[in-house]
Amino acid sequence: MNRFESFIKTVFIGGVAVLLPILILVFIFSIVFKFATGLIEPFTHVLVERFEISVLLADVIVVFLTLFLAFIVGLLVQTNFGK
Repeated sequence: MNRFESFIKTVFIGGVAVLLPILILVFIFSIVFKFATGLIEPFTHVLVERFEISVLLADVIVVFLTLFLAFIVGLLVQTNFGK
């Protein structure tokens, strides 16, 4: 019975060692997502009202537009115009 208990204990600890960091990461991403969606909520609201799309789709569109805008600004800064 000692080998069986040792096996169960090892498997359990291994499972916790794998799942715990994943759960912590999901929890942190959830907090960051709620914070980010709170920041972009005015823009999301405009898209939802005007185009009658889901809130999740509007969130995704606004995030991609924000990232695209950051890319364009970074691109302009790297040119002679930005220097």
